[in-house]
Amino acid sequence: MRITFAQGLKKFKGPPGQTRIIDVREKDEFQEGHLPQAELYPLTSFVQSVQDGAFEKDQVLLVYCRSGARSGQACDYLRSQGYQQAYNIGGVLDYKDEFGPLEK
Repeated sequence: MRITFAQGLKKFKGPPGQTRIIDVREKDEFQEGHLPQAELYPLTSFVQSVQDGAFEKDQVLLVYCRSGARSGQACDYLRSQGYQQAYNIGGVLDYKDEFGPLEK
């Protein structure tokens, strides 16, 4: 499911650890700038991370990349594995337009 950054960041403020912000870009992209509190899980190794238990099925997962394409793939995979609260919040390009600079 695709939602905007604003929807994701406002709607899913819950208990600590309940909502996670997941960046599925590559390490070099992440180092250039990322969302506050984002965790890096590159799409190239995403399936293995999921299989290794990186996420809990009851967590809200806000997933993003550069433009929204890779995060869409990651969310599709998560949903196929039973993660019903996985949301594609688009790309950092959208974020910068709405909220300004990224963290480094």
